[in-house]
Amino acid sequence: MFTIDTDFLNDRIKVKINSKDTDIQNIEYAFYLYRNDIREKVIWYQKDSDIEFDINGEDGIYYVEGFVRNSINKDLIVIVTSEVKEYVNSSIIEYIKPAYNITDPCRQIRTHKLGRF
Repeated sequence: MFTIDTDFLNDRIKVKINSKDTDIQNIEYAFYLYRNDIREKVIWYQKDSDIEFDINGEDGIYYVEGFVRNSINKDLIVIVTSEVKEYVNSSIIEYIKPAYNITDPCRQIRTHKLGRF
């Protein structure tokens, strides 16, 4: 199982996708950063499971989607989504919604707007 962690630090969001399986191989990771429910930034598939987004001190409601796929056959393994956090005046003021994990994205339709999942 995969999980995603986010940490806000000095106008940056540190993101890491973790796996309980330490013997996993041939994996790539991609990331979407959402601000106020709009996709703001994209990091395409890469071997690193951790990245940083610069948010330039912009207030908003943020969350990150992480994608994990097999690097050989390009099959999507999982989509993980971070907690939704509100960032105001360079600090986190509340946690809005816990993370979710989609292991079969073809059967899941995401229909949320600003924290209503």
